[in-house]
Amino acid sequence: MINIIPLFPKTVLTDRVNLPVNKVNELQTYSNSFDYVHCNNNPKACLQSKELHVLNKKLNLKKIFLQKIETMLAATTEQQTSMQITTSWFIKARTNEESNYHTHANSMLSAVYYWNNEDNNKIYFENHNKSAWLVEHNKPNIYNTTEWWLEAENDLLVIFPSELSHKVGINQGTQIRNCLAINLIPVGKFGLNDSSLEIPKLK
Repeated sequence: MINIIPLFPKTVLTDRVNLPVNKVNELQTYSNSFDYVHCNNNPKACLQSKELHVLNKKLNLKKIFLQKIETMLAATTEQQTSMQITTSWFIKARTNEESNYHTHANSMLSAVYYWNNEDNNKIYFENHNKSAWLVEHNKPNIYNTTEWWLEAENDLLVIFPSELSHKVGINQGTQIRNCLAINLIPVGKFGLNDSSLEIPKLK
C-alpha cells in the first residue's frame, strides 16, 4: 500500500460563516460606500477600496470574522496564539476583471470572504516552489500541480498563509463580484526562549 505524506504543506482552510441576512445586507451597503481604485493601477484589474481598514468602523463584523478565523485555526492546526487584524479592504471585480498573482507582506495569514455573487467565480493559488522538471501527468491533483483554484462561493471564508501566491479569477459573469479581504498577525506573547516575541494589540 502506497502512503502519501504531504510534508510541510501550505494549509488553506475554508468554511461557511453563516452570516445572517441582515449582516450580509449591512456588508453590501457598507462596501458600496467606499471609493475604489484599480489594483496596482492596472486599468484591466479588479477594484480595491482606497480604505484599507474597513472593519475598524464595523466592530461587530470585525468581531464575527476574527472569532470565526480563530475558531477555524484552533479546530484544524490547533493554534493557540490569538490573532489580530492589521488591514481589511473590499475587492470588487466587474465583468472580465481579475488580478495578478500576488502575496501579502508584513502579514502571517490572509483571509477572504465572499457574498452576493454569481456562480463560477474563483480564487487561484500558485506554487512558487516549482520543480525544475516538467513531467507529464494523467490529471492534475494537489500533489503534482503548480496551480489550484477554489470556487468563491457565497458565505465562504478562505484562510491561507500570506506568502502563498494567489489571485482573483476573472469575472465571467454580468454582476459585480464582492469580496472582503483581511490580513492578520499574532497578538500577545508567543514563541519560546530566544524566539519569543510579544506584539501588543493594535488600536
